[in-house]
Amino acid sequence: MPSKSYHYSSSSFSSSSSSSQLSTPRLNLVLKSPMWDVEEVKCSLGSSMPKSDEELKGEIAELETEILQLELYLLSLYRSSFGDYLPAVSSPFKTKLHSDQVSSVSDKSISASFKSLSETDKIKRSDSSGNPSLADLLGLNTLSPNKLSEEIMRNICVIYFKLSENGHNIFFKKSKNEECGQELGVVIHKLYLDDDNLKSIESMLQHFRSLVQKLEKVDATKMSREEKLAFWTNIHNALVMHAYIVYGLGEDTTITMVLKAAINIGGEWVNAYDIQSLIMGISPCHSPSRLWTLFSPGKSSKTSSGGHIYALDYAEPLLHFALSTGASTYPMVRVYTAEGIFQELRQARDDFIQTSIGFEKETKILLPKIVYNYAKDTSLNMAELFNTISKCLTETQRAKMRRVVTKKQDRSIRWINHDSNFHFIIHSELIRGSL
Repeated sequence: MPSKSYHYSSSSFSSSSSSSQLSTPRLNLVLKSPMWDVEEVKCSLGSSMPKSDEELKGEIAELETEILQLELYLLSLYRSSFGDYLPAVSSPFKTKLHSDQVSSVSDKSISASFKSLSETDKIKRSDSSGNPSLADLLGLNTLSPNKLSEEIMRNICVIYFKLSENGHNIFFKKSKNEECGQELGVVIHKLYLDDDNLKSIESMLQHFRSLVQKLEKVDATKMSREEKLAFWTNIHNALVMHAYIVYGLGEDTTITMVLKAAINIGGEWVNAYDIQSLIMGISPCHSPSRLWTLFSPGKSSKTSSGGHIYALDYAEPLLHFALSTGASTYPMVRVYTAEGIFQELRQARDDFIQTSIGFEKETKILLPKIVYNYAKDTSLNMAELFNTISKCLTETQRAKMRRVVTKKQDRSIRWINHDSNFHFIIHSELIRGSL
């Protein structure tokens, strides 16, 4: 069956080979959580006398005041949980409201009303009165491109965990002295994409789409090197993960289809293959067909000098240990930050080598080909490669490697080809609250 290249922004995919829009039933989920009981309202209306305009205005004013109080209460809950990620803002309501308008709302009333509000996907308020929206107060409308990419990555990882149900298990690594094991992540080897499961996370999917839509206004040309490395790594992994939700895990879904799924970043359409090769400048995990290369949407995003408009000045080999396309021979996915990107990439390298190395009867060292690509891009000779690997291993692993290398250093490594079976490892920190 011929494959098509799909683009998506916030809620739909469109084929790059056709101008017609293709609907995506899985993602077009509508939240249906009424805030009021309709029958109760009907009874109330039928048994009460019409109220005067002044009485109605007074009740509306009281409701608006309580809503503002509830928003402040909700804001305080968000800030207590996510204070490290949100910018500091002062409450605007102190100057916006007259003192005689603000009535105290009891804890009981707040809790009861907040429970009703929490059943909806999000709270929408009109800003015609000049009051900022809750999204403004939480800083969600002013997220930097990097913070936005981090939030997108966190969101898709929790969605994966929810869709995996029991299709996951804990992933451990040994400490260097092997005294104890450390929980590193959760292995996702199956997604349950039936209607019931998708409906159970519809609000999360809606939130994901709203975050993705914000990427259309991002200017990725004005980022520092550190910001670009973190931003594009997060976007690449989130893009690949979301593509599997859209296409499913059936036999018809190929890695080529996944890598062709494109996203709008600042008005430019990019796909996972573009990010790997044209933007990051590293050897792509999978080589596309020549026909795909000729008609790739990324081709229109090149500058007059021939490079991609978002391209890094030079490649970073450590990215081999950060980019995943969803197989057991690929690295764990985690959130990368501009502030700590190089330390995080080195940690990703060390974790990947330690957890993926194997030994074949003390005659061969087994390593995924990603390590070979890294060594090639960093121009490591065999001795330097063994030294780099050794620093990542436990004492037992290091001893086994020495025995193999002593016998025949030149031919001691067997490179493991890329696996095609669906397999994601998500760092524990991203889904800890869901465990």
